[in-house]
Amino acid sequence: MKPCTKAFAVLSIMAFTIAVCFAEENIYSPTGKMVDVGGHLLHLNCLGNGRPTIVLEGGAAAGFSFDWALVQPAVARTSRVCTYDRAGYAWSDPGPEPRTLRQIAYELHAALHAAHEHGPFILVGHSLGALIVREFAYLYPNESTGFVFVDGTHENSPLLLNNQVVHMRDLSRKRAIPEIQERVQGRPPAKPMRAAPDARLDPPYDQLPGEEQELRKAALQGDYQRASRSEFDYLPEEMNEIWLRRGTKVTPLDDKPLFVLSAATRTGTPPPKVSAADWRQLNDEKAEQQADLSRLSRNTKVLASKQAGHEIHVYEPHLVIRAVEEVIQAVRTGHPLR
Repeated sequence: MKPCTKAFAVLSIMAFTIAVCFAEENIYSPTGKMVDVGGHLLHLNCLGNGRPTIVLEGGAAAGFSFDWALVQPAVARTSRVCTYDRAGYAWSDPGPEPRTLRQIAYELHAALHAAHEHGPFILVGHSLGALIVREFAYLYPNESTGFVFVDGTHENSPLLLNNQVVHMRDLSRKRAIPEIQERVQGRPPAKPMRAAPDARLDPPYDQLPGEEQELRKAALQGDYQRASRSEFDYLPEEMNEIWLRRGTKVTPLDDKPLFVLSAATRTGTPPPKVSAADWRQLNDEKAEQQADLSRLSRNTKVLASKQAGHEIHVYEPHLVIRAVEEVIQAVRTGHPLR
């Protein structure tokens, strides 16, 4: 081999090594651990010690484990607290589809047990996450001991469709909700979480700590949209099922402490093409439904934020921390919420 050829070879090897190192440096490792839940891995991140263990469940369309970064460390000072990424989000592998509430609740339950996290748990659900934790409580009634709903979705939640108010459960096509799938085959693993420094974050997630902002930018480049869309496939049928269930048991959470934390009522002019009457109906129904969520238990406390938007755990994390700590105290002492 000629000297110039040797030099070129050495430089090529060095360039390849640098490229590989650079690629590895731009891939974020999981902050917690990966847990097998039947052929696919979920990312579970638990901090702190003390009982009961708190589980934080995110909302729809990009609710990631690190979105709780302003809440989890504070709660971890007094108790064990776990966040996780649902199948198809961030580091978690895609799971079986459709992504029904009961499928998600089953996988959360399986992940906690596989990781040797012991219940009964205090379940905290933001937005759609409130329906997920209610499904968890329905499937595993002995494994929940308290609840916090963070602007939780009601089973009769209204939405704007074609600029008119409709109720999600009324969109049900009366299909049978698929059974839980305990194993998955042929699904690809999660794609690496690659740094995306040039991406931008919309409020309120630009209020997260710097490291979590970078993680969120990376996660938003992933394939979570498929999982998110699938979570809505049977949601009208599932919401209608929960609605009908309320007819047989008005207080399904019995006397377990429940803290209902709701966002401020939307004000101002309606969106374009939405009538003032429909806008008023939407806001009035939301307020009524937040009050109705408090009737799921005979041991409840309600707090409405005066400032926060929907993502209270980011806008005003101290309110969520307070709610969780009050439920922890109620569970530990056996005293009702005050």
